[in-house]
Amino acid sequence: MLEKEFNEIFSKRLRYYLEKNEITQAELAKSLNVGTTSVYNWGNAVKTPRMDKVDAMCKIFGEEGFDGR
Repeated sequence: MLEKEFNEIFSKRLRYYLEKNEITQAELAKSLNVGTTSVYNWGNAVKTPRMDKVDAMCKIFGEEGFDGR
């Protein structure tokens, strides 16, 4: 899978979980200790988050991470 394809899939899922959990991009950024620009870029398929941020998002959204935790 190309990075662009991954980013597009990830951004759709991120927007879904933000809406499902009624969390704003700014709130997520604060919880992850990143800038709002980072979350904006992830949500718009511009950039890919680091795996530690993906795992942290899984915990915030109450979903399993890639390692099954």
